[in-house]
Amino acid sequence: MTSKKFFKSVSVKEALDEISKIASNYSINTETLEFYKATNRVLATDIISKENIPNFNRSRMDGYAVKFDETTGSSETMPSIFNIVGNVEIGSSPTFSINNGECAYVPTGGEIPKGANSIVMIENTELISDSELLVYKSTSFNENITLKGEDISINEIVIKKYTKLNSFHIGVLASMGITEIPVLKKPTVSIISTGDELVSVYKKNLQGTEIRDINSYCLKSQLENIGCIVNNISIVKDNYDSLKKEILKTIDNSDFIIMSGGSSVGERDYMNALLSELGEVLFHGIRMKPGKPVLFGTINNKAFFGLPGNPVSCALAAELYVSSFVFSLNNINNKKLFGNFKLDTNIHSFPGKTTFQMVDINDGVASPIMGRSSMIKMLANSKGYIEIDESIEGLYKDSDVNVTLFK
Repeated sequence: MTSKKFFKSVSVKEALDEISKIASNYSINTETLEFYKATNRVLATDIISKENIPNFNRSRMDGYAVKFDETTGSSETMPSIFNIVGNVEIGSSPTFSINNGECAYVPTGGEIPKGANSIVMIENTELISDSELLVYKSTSFNENITLKGEDISINEIVIKKYTKLNSFHIGVLASMGITEIPVLKKPTVSIISTGDELVSVYKKNLQGTEIRDINSYCLKSQLENIGCIVNNISIVKDNYDSLKKEILKTIDNSDFIIMSGGSSVGERDYMNALLSELGEVLFHGIRMKPGKPVLFGTINNKAFFGLPGNPVSCALAAELYVSSFVFSLNNINNKKLFGNFKLDTNIHSFPGKTTFQMVDINDGVASPIMGRSSMIKMLANSKGYIEIDESIEGLYKDSDVNVTLFK
């Protein structure tokens, strides 16, 4: 039941395009949350303001409200003189107006009295009595004033649909009094690890060739970090019928499935045959290193990822392809962090394959982490990776390289 060669092998770009196409066919449900619980969630609709913020003209600093044209020509040697007609209190609207030759004290955030159109900074003034003020500097129209609706105006789209909300968005929602918002539901995913050698991470004393299930928990962490709910983790032996049964059991309760192990072309790598029977194989094999034996397709119109069993290859494939799928589901850009560094040694690559070289970063220098894709410590020691195009034969020491940084 196994394929002896990679089926429908594609380039990195072709793989990403195919994954994006499948994601675009999904319809993600929404749910309503209290606004302060929505950090890192994806907004399901535009947020439109129903009010002006601020809803009054307010002072940007402590000073005196005046008519700006009455300060024209004011200087240290020829100050203007004003009569003080009142003090504005924070939280209260002034009950007086400013007429010619008059001023009033206004604290930062205080409402501007009617008739005034400028604030003179307090340091540019001098009290000569309880009722008289000297102004030593001219002002301009609306100087030091935040106008009504200047921050947010009524009917303005303040936060756009499909925005991933952060703490600053939460503050904006609070300012508008919007306490409940619709967000996209988190995608649900089932993780299946396959291999006769795999045992639970909770097993203390390994026997013979047993290996703890690393990939499931690395994947779980990666997926939860990008906003998924992992609703199932299972270990299944390398048995065609057992794997088929597990897939059919989990597919209805998941938005997509990830299986690690069994994606290559060995005698007991059943993933291609399983997907061919249960759904459709869209590609099997990506021209990349490490991580070539990535499989992708659909079962019941739901995405199915077959990832390599080697931990580094599995984690890298999830970083590149599964995360791209999830971001496409949520209609948000997969904003990666990049940095430019100096390479401290030569890197050999593989023409015809896109090479992803794990690196450590220290003092502006990128150091390749060498080792096989099965070496677990590569994951912990890597700060990011260099992507080397399939047309390039390698990179030389002291080259300036662009590193994609792990978040």
